[in-house]
Amino acid sequence: MDFNSDSIKTDVLKSTLSALPYMVFLIDKEGRIIFFNQKVVDCLDGDMEEFIGKKWADLDFSQTTTKINKKIINVLQTHRTQSGTITLSLKKGLKSFNYVFNIIKVDKGSSIGVLAVLMDSNQLKNISSDENLNEVRLKAMICLYEMSDCSLGEITDYALEQLVEITGSKLGYLSFLNETEDLLTMYSWSKEAMKKCEINDKPIYYPVHETGLWGEAIRQRKPIIINDFKAPNKLKKGYPKGHVHLKRHMNVPIFDGDKIVALAGVGNKKESYIEEDITQIRILMNFLWSIIKRKNSEKALRNSLNEKEVMLNEIHHRVKNNLQVISSLLALQADFMESNEAKNVLLEARGRVKSMAMTHDKFYHADDLSKINFSQYLRELVDDILLSSLQDSKLINLQIELDNSLLNLEIALPLGLIVNEILTNSLKHAFVESDEKIIFIYLHKNYDEFELILKDNGVGFPEDIDFRNTDTMGMQLVMSLIMQIGAQIELNINQGTEFIIKFKNESLDEDY
Repeated sequence: MDFNSDSIKTDVLKSTLSALPYMVFLIDKEGRIIFFNQKVVDCLDGDMEEFIGKKWADLDFSQTTTKINKKIINVLQTHRTQSGTITLSLKKGLKSFNYVFNIIKVDKGSSIGVLAVLMDSNQLKNISSDENLNEVRLKAMICLYEMSDCSLGEITDYALEQLVEITGSKLGYLSFLNETEDLLTMYSWSKEAMKKCEINDKPIYYPVHETGLWGEAIRQRKPIIINDFKAPNKLKKGYPKGHVHLKRHMNVPIFDGDKIVALAGVGNKKESYIEEDITQIRILMNFLWSIIKRKNSEKALRNSLNEKEVMLNEIHHRVKNNLQVISSLLALQADFMESNEAKNVLLEARGRVKSMAMTHDKFYHADDLSKINFSQYLRELVDDILLSSLQDSKLINLQIELDNSLLNLEIALPLGLIVNEILTNSLKHAFVESDEKIIFIYLHKNYDEFELILKDNGVGFPEDIDFRNTDTMGMQLVMSLIMQIGAQIELNINQGTEFIIKFKNESLDEDY
């Protein structure tokens, strides 16, 4: 992946990073800065464009440039995360920042550079408890997603330590339930629990009917909180000599549909456990279970990949899952944005990801893996855009005329993104004063050429703006994709806004 290219993934990544409330740098494999977000511009002095292409050691706003540059090189060489504090010279004087340098990987684990994030130390200290917990959980979910290639033991051990931290507990455990829900398999103990437990030959398998109080979450099929473990309880069966002493205990059953698949437990929190602790465990554990399910599915598929067609289906399945995860993370981050502008940027990026995901999903379920029924896909895409918009979809008079058309993936995917951008723009800006809101979509094939028309009866595209050369990301993306598929585009603003796109369903040059 080339951060300086015009690819869609790069646009989505840069839009996401630009919306973050921290200073963010992207550093290539040579240690050179190739991108920084708006927060950097707001905080630092000097001509910011001069930073591009420079190494950290070449900068003069840090008192520890050489030390930090060595850490960046270490991350590139070892692929291990580096973190700590750094003092920077800002417009308002010296300021302390917490930094995290993390390797950026692509498919098959190859690295392409370093993501450097600098967070105001004082700002971090002032974050409220709930916001801090949500941030920790979000980082844990991102790390879990990046650990998809790790073993199940490594993933569950990490998830359990995060559960202990998020709930403020001292110990924890994680077990899985069999298909008949009568046998628990203990998979992970927290590090602190392992230190304090003096039982030799710890059992791994626990029949549910033999468990005491800690098995009630399975039997009652709901979370169980015990904030005074000393208090008498007829459900207790005691615990063996050497077992970790419990003051408080909470465990939560994790469901897949109507079946319990796992049991997550924590104990000895300083304060009482509350409903918020249950919520935090459920969110992280459900995300963990989705990763485990995907790993299990991938393992089963890898063992049965004997034909090329099955391999192609698997590739599309992985792409769809990855796009859905990215869409979920963008939506989750948008919920934490206080700025409406930042939130809208993330939601627009999510719309583009959903458009790509729908295209891949159509290919995944198609009988012919070389083509997609673009007419059917376009109807579903338009419906999804209308439902996701702030407009009341019932007030939109949608008129669609589509010839039955089969397109190649390399043509259908960019076209889907183009439709997403133009239609989203119409819904946001066209109907400010319109009583009747009409959107017309037309797709017709004439011999070897297709004509796609997207029209609305709104206020019209501004006459003083050249739509081929705007400073908005949406229209820049449209023009880039038009060039990519070798299409032609025209704009008519006599009555509302009408985009006319002509293209051919041909294979693209290797340059694209």
